[in-house]
Amino acid sequence: MESKNMKIAILSMQRVINYGSVLQAYSLKELIQELTKNEVQFIDIDHNEVIPVHGNVTTSQDYSKQDFNIKRAPWLFFRKIKHKILRKKYENNIRAFQQNELCLDQKNNKEYFDLVVIGSDEVFIAVDHICLQLYGKVENARCIITYAAASGVAQYHNISQDVLPQIEDALHNIRYMSVRDKHTKEYIGKMYSQKIYEHVDPVLAGSLRFRKHKEIPLSKYMIVYAYAERISDLQEIKAIQTFARKNNLKIICVGGQQLWCKNFITVDPFEMLDYFYQAEYVVTDTFHGAVFSIINHCKFAVFLRKSNEFKIKGLLQSVGLLDRLVDNPINLEKKFEQVIDYDKVNNILDNERKRTINYLSECISNIENEK
Repeated sequence: MESKNMKIAILSMQRVINYGSVLQAYSLKELIQELTKNEVQFIDIDHNEVIPVHGNVTTSQDYSKQDFNIKRAPWLFFRKIKHKILRKKYENNIRAFQQNELCLDQKNNKEYFDLVVIGSDEVFIAVDHICLQLYGKVENARCIITYAAASGVAQYHNISQDVLPQIEDALHNIRYMSVRDKHTKEYIGKMYSQKIYEHVDPVLAGSLRFRKHKEIPLSKYMIVYAYAERISDLQEIKAIQTFARKNNLKIICVGGQQLWCKNFITVDPFEMLDYFYQAEYVVTDTFHGAVFSIINHCKFAVFLRKSNEFKIKGLLQSVGLLDRLVDNPINLEKKFEQVIDYDKVNNILDNERKRTINYLSECISNIENEK
């Protein structure tokens, strides 16, 4: 389909300094532009209207109490300084991508759009507050839809009945609702009365799965992909190091520095995918770490965290890979020995890509016909 002069914007987590955040934004933009032949812009999150909630899970619970840190390893002080410098390079690479590929230097929050697409990522997050704009109160949009929106570990019972009408009013501005996992569907379904669709993350549905990869200056390595210093449990570290040593692999951390890991790779988002493609193995504890592994046919394993259990289980279940979850660090090697049937995974993703294109096409076509 081709949409004539339709002004479209995405409202998401595109300003977060994180590979997953920017690549999901990029992928959704590419999907919509491919369909409409129109330029797709981004609008920023407006935190002026928020509703307090009482979340019972925070990311701080993801970090081990018996962790590897500078107090346990003071001799690594200089490595920590080096990682801090490299972190700046990583952040600059993300910001360059945001400017060059997402054009985030444009300020579009005061412009009026025919369509605003909320998603993907955790736009329905509700740890300590709810942003009403992300829940559908978008003042500068004629029509609003979502695509693969996620709520993280948000729980309906944490929302006060006093503020519930405001949230429901915001949600009912959304013409078509698409979520990323069953937990989000159940959570939003308690406040939204219309049909709710389920779709995969745009990185899985988009074009990045088919890109040609470039050579990198490294071989025989395994990737540790996690937020900074989150792979800090001593048993997890030992399991990773033991496996790498046994298989003569260099360990590199990508996406976030880990003090115990000597090699912190700081490249742009597209180069990061090249590193995944040529990795021997990947260990991750993040949603998009698993996504990047899947689209690059990696041998990978996932440590589950309290703050992401719903979205990671939802992701792995959707592609038939729940067996990638590591129930105990000592079983890491067994997970790597299990063969992944990527032909089957690709068939699932091909079908999901069609479902995504059909959903977006139908939404955009129906909205355009209402003009």
